[in-house]
Amino acid sequence: MLSIFVLGLILFSSGMSLVSAATGPVDVIQGVVSGAYELVRPVLEGIIGDTDTAEFFLAKILFLVIIFAIIYKSLEKIPFFSSSNTKWVLWVVSISVSILSIRWFGDSEIIRTVILPYSALGIAITAGIPFVVWFTITEFSNMLRIYRKISWIFFIVIFTSLSLMRRDAGFSYIYSITAILGFIAMMTDAQIQRLKHAAKLEKTRTYANKTLLDKLRDKLKDADDRYSRGDIDHEEFEKRVKELKIKINHLSVK
Repeated sequence: MLSIFVLGLILFSSGMSLVSAATGPVDVIQGVVSGAYELVRPVLEGIIGDTDTAEFFLAKILFLVIIFAIIYKSLEKIPFFSSSNTKWVLWVVSISVSILSIRWFGDSEIIRTVILPYSALGIAITAGIPFVVWFTITEFSNMLRIYRKISWIFFIVIFTSLSLMRRDAGFSYIYSITAILGFIAMMTDAQIQRLKHAAKLEKTRTYANKTLLDKLRDKLKDADDRYSRGDIDHEEFEKRVKELKIKINHLSVK
C-alpha cells in the first residue's frame, strides 16, 4: 500500500513536469495525466506548499518520500511504535513529521542547495564507473606495459577534455579528479602489477596448502584406521601422528 502511494505521488508529479515536453499522439495521454494531476493538485500543494516550477514540485515530493521512509524505519525500531496496538501512531507521527519537514522547506534557492549534493553524487558516479571499468580492463588484462600506458594516456586526455568543455557547469572538477586518478594509475602501473602478481601467487599458495592439508588429514585418518585394525603397533602409530600433526600445524599458521 505504501509503495502504491509513493509511486502515485511520483507519477503524478513527474507527469506534471512532462506535460509540455512531447507532441503528437501522446498529447492525449498527456491530457489524461495533466487532468488527473489537476484533480489532486490542491491536496498536494496543501501538503508540500507552493513551488515555483514543476521540477521543484517533483523535488519536494521526492524529499517528502525520503524523509518519510527514514523516519518510519527509525521509529519502527522503538518498541512503543513497533507494537501492533500503536501501529497507527507510527504512521501518524511519520507522516506528520515528514509534512512538517517539507511544507515550509523554503524557496527555490534552498531547494537548489539541497539538490546540489545529489547532482554531485550523480556526476561522481557517472565519472567513477568509467574509471573502474577502464582500470579493470587495463590493469587486469594481458596487455604489455607500453599498451597499458597508451591506454591510460588516452583515458587522461578524454577526461581532461571533458573537464575543459564542462568548466562552466560547476562540476568540471569531478572530471579533473578522474583524470588525476588515471594519471596516478599510470604512474603506479608497475606497483599495481606487482601487487596483482603477489595476489595471484598467494592464491596459488593457499590452494596448494589446502590440498596438502587435505592429504595430511587423510594420512592421519589412515594411521588411525591402521592402528584400529592392528596393522601397526602403538609406537609406530604415535610416531606417525606426531609427524603428521607437526606438518599440519606448520601449514595451518601460514
